Amino acid sequence: MKIVLERYYGDWRITKSVMTVTGEDAEILLRCEAREPRFAQYIEAFPGCSRCCLACGEFACKVVATEMSPMTLTVVKSPGHRCCRIGWDYVAQVKANTVLVGESDGYELDEYRDIVRSKETFDRLTALVYQAYATGEKISLEVKNKVLFGRELSEDSE
Repeated sequence: MKIVLERYYGDWRITKSVMTVTGEDAEILLRCEAREPRFAQYIEAFPGCSRCCLACGEFACKVVATEMSPMTLTVVKSPGHRCCRIGWDYVAQVKANTVLVGESDGYELDEYRDIVRSKETFDRLTALVYQAYATGEKISLEVKNKVLFGRELSEDSE
């Protein structure tokens, strides 16, 4: 199973992404919104990066038991982060060392768009994790930036 976070907005407080989960045959199994703490564009650890979003790159994921679920995905060996979780919260839009999942509230402007139905989205993701775990399928996360602090990257700024 492969998870791709494609970031479309980021500022000093929040990073917003579209999360796509695909199976071994590249079929899309789930597409939802994701939220991380403050935006920073980096690939190597720096002082304070644990308070920011994950680094760009591809990382292995493992399953651990947490208060959210006995099958919570954690991101292994992302620079500056120790076992960042993929999870949910009833109220919060941002949670330290966590990628929160949910559905978009549909607001047009990126900076004001929130996630809703976080628990329900997490439950759908967890069902996919159970399937992958039962078959021994490896799970990975790829993080891509399509944003440069509050605005989209243009062709010439990459």
